[in-house]
Amino acid sequence: MDWLKTGNRKDFVLSESVPAGAGNAITLRATFIRYLALGGCDACRLPETGLQVWGAYIEGDEENSEFTKGLDLEGATLPHDLALVFCHIPDPIILYSARIKNLFLNGSHVKADIAADRLQAEGNVSFDRATIAGEVRLLGARLGGNLDCDGATLQAKGRALNCTGAKVAGTFFWRAGAKASGCIDLTAASLGSICDDSACWPPELLLDRCRYGAFLGGSPTDAQSRLKWLALHKPNKQSHDFWPDPYEHCAKVLREMGHGADARAILIEKERLQRKARRQRLKRANLFEDDYFTALADRILGATVAYGRKPLRAAAWLLLPWL
Repeated sequence: MDWLKTGNRKDFVLSESVPAGAGNAITLRATFIRYLALGGCDACRLPETGLQVWGAYIEGDEENSEFTKGLDLEGATLPHDLALVFCHIPDPIILYSARIKNLFLNGSHVKADIAADRLQAEGNVSFDRATIAGEVRLLGARLGGNLDCDGATLQAKGRALNCTGAKVAGTFFWRAGAKASGCIDLTAASLGSICDDSACWPPELLLDRCRYGAFLGGSPTDAQSRLKWLALHKPNKQSHDFWPDPYEHCAKVLREMGHGADARAILIEKERLQRKARRQRLKRANLFEDDYFTALADRILGATVAYGRKPLRAAAWLLLPWL
């Protein structure tokens, strides 16, 4: 295969569209991609900007290979960027404990899992407009830049994107028609900021102990929208009780962004849900069949002083009988 030269860099530019399969595309072996990504040899040494492959069918080697079938970069240190753009990749991409500058899978179709637990990227990881049939796992990953999922289609039914314990110094992008068939798990993740679109929100989110600094780039900041977002966190489905943490952190972020009224509305809803969960917990423990007194007290507190979040309402209620 010929190298195509563009300026001072060299790339495999085979097509600017994703091949349908091996029969109508130029096929590259996954071990060959691994060889080049790790630096190649003197005859085909990569430029500082790294390896770009466009429009290829990247096929895993036979099972008797010394590497796992698929693109196996477990524990590897890639000296430059790796960009597999508009590629068809039928086998897993394995990046356990790998180190890389930037990873781009823009527009590619990956028919299996992307296993990138403990991945360390100095810059960005991008799945922009990619279609991924398997789970995208970034457990404990460390990204110095952004996690870009704009326009991505994640088709796994369980956890479509699992970023448990991941740290993303930049922004988590989820816009431009992005969609997930399953859950996005951000449990204990640390994100510099979130840039999202309410039309793209997944069917389920896990947000407990997730930390982020702001909502950017036109992301919804009103209480009504963010309450719908927080409602995607479904503790009953995960067999645990109501957790207030996602509500409290979202309110903190909105308050710091100058949306004090929206932050207060979220905390009021948090208090209502937390009290409801407490009543249900007591009922399950058979302490009370139907605790009408507690339910009535909670409703009165909500209607009068919004569970203490609007204390000035108390003055109005005291003024009424005086008048």
